[in-house]
Amino acid sequence: MIYDLANWPDNRYSGWKERGRGYEDRPRITDCIDKSRNSQYDMERLITYLSNGYALAATSWMCRPSLITGEKRDGSFLVMTDGSWVYNNELMDYISNHGLAIPDRWYDEIVRHDFIVPTLTKEELYAILPPPQQI
Repeated sequence: MIYDLANWPDNRYSGWKERGRGYEDRPRITDCIDKSRNSQYDMERLITYLSNGYALAATSWMCRPSLITGEKRDGSFLVMTDGSWVYNNELMDYISNHGLAIPDRWYDEIVRHDFIVPTLTKEELYAILPPPQQI
């Protein structure tokens, strides 16, 4: 599969090749750094939009390295959605501090929504990532 910011083939913007086994078919995060494209964003509104997405899953991490700098970080790891795209909470740092660009059609969709995350029902969220089975 070919990943290109102008023609991104799916609605998942995470799971980079650098994470290793199981991600071999995903792009390298460094291939998506485009400071020229990134500089055109309404950065404050974009980061607020992404931060306001829904958390589908959460966990903590210790000493997880940044895929761009290699710096080890502690904190939480969230799988998030805006109802159309799935991403994780590392994305905001990569966009605002390292020049990562997002797929064109996603940014266009965010602008069409006036940088406001759509309201979703539980059923809509479960359709994106079903809840774990009860034991």
